[in-house]
Amino acid sequence: MRYRTLFAALLLCATPAVAGNILSNPTFDTDLSGWLYVGTGIWDPSDALAQANSGSVVGTNSSTSPFTYETVLVSACLPVSAGAGYDSSLDFRIPTGQGVTVNAFLEVGWYSQAGCSGLDYVGSSSVASGTTADGVWHRAASSSPATAPPAATHANVRVHISKTQAGGVATAYFDNLVVKPQGTCAALPDLLCLNNGRFQISSTFENYAGQTGVGLAQAMTGDTGYFWFFSAANVEVVLKVINGCSYNASYWVYAGGLTDVEVDILILDTRTGDTWTASNALGTPFQPIGDIQAFATCP
Repeated sequence: MRYRTLFAALLLCATPAVAGNILSNPTFDTDLSGWLYVGTGIWDPSDALAQANSGSVVGTNSSTSPFTYETVLVSACLPVSAGAGYDSSLDFRIPTGQGVTVNAFLEVGWYSQAGCSGLDYVGSSSVASGTTADGVWHRAASSSPATAPPAATHANVRVHISKTQAGGVATAYFDNLVVKPQGTCAALPDLLCLNNGRFQISSTFENYAGQTGVGLAQAMTGDTGYFWFFSAANVEVVLKVINGCSYNASYWVYAGGLTDVEVDILILDTRTGDTWTASNALGTPFQPIGDIQAFATCP
């Protein structure tokens, strides 16, 4: 009877659902569909997480004037809440040897009407950007939320490439774009969102050959999911985050591994910024984890 009472209490204190990424097709899986305007952007089969079934968008800036950005690669006009904060991030890759300083970035233009045009413009925010030009994919995130002005009802999310030199051509690739309400989780191929989107989970690994990478995520239920490292058919880590607030004022984390490679797990409470971590050493079978005091961040 005690366990029935506990289970019922957990159901009653479930947190309400929250919104995630407001962008459609942020991972450019097979094309640029979902973006309302396609400017100079071109779909490319290269993918930030090396997924065979996904791609990215690539573009160039060939402006003859310094300190300018190229025509929008892709953009989308989406509803927002006035006064709300929005976090953002992007994966970018800037090829080496271009001879110009390249900045790959997301920008949000705020508008008072659907359509995102003309006199309805009420301001803009540069939300996430990156400049590392080493030919490798990187993830960049906004340092602080962009706040929608009081008159804003829609946001025009657009992707640009800027350069500071008058000559030359700047090229950059973009993938896994995120614009989301502050304090929420937006699922990406390598990010798992659990417990009504409150908790964001990521994982990394290193195998015996020294190969490193990120785990790719798959949700199973609202509070349970798993990661795979080498093949989608080969599950490596299963975990769940449970709302135990009515029992001991904490969120609980359970995890189990089907591997003996090195694993690091990071869970972020997007509402409070608190984190929880766990690691498994290379050559050691991943031992079960049950932490019923993982996050004392209720409600």
